[in-house]
Amino acid sequence: MDPLIRDGFELKRASFQYPKNFADLGAYGKHCATICDLFANGGLTVKKISAILGDDAGTIIRTLIAQHVVRDRRPEFGRSPSGEERRSRLPAWLATEPPPDRFKPAQSESKPPKRIGKE
Repeated sequence: MDPLIRDGFELKRASFQYPKNFADLGAYGKHCATICDLFANGGLTVKKISAILGDDAGTIIRTLIAQHVVRDRRPEFGRSPSGEERRSRLPAWLATEPPPDRFKPAQSESKPPKRIGKE
């Protein structure tokens, strides 16, 4: 069975039902339910919902993901999409130049300091 695609997002549910306690929800909960209903049941795009409700597209998409209406397309944190590490082990500047020896005294420190003035 092919997943349902709407506005470039894979739907996790075919429709959205308002919760039974909708009247008890606060303003934010009602706003989230309205976003989900307009997208899943109303067939509106993210851009149209943004124009109607005045939210930016990122807020609408995060709401749809949080309410499990659409699938999150972002890869897992810390994993590349191909599954293999593409970065080199060492940065190029570190691989070509030896690191400075911070514990070796500088040449000026190995000789006693010169005194200025009368002796």
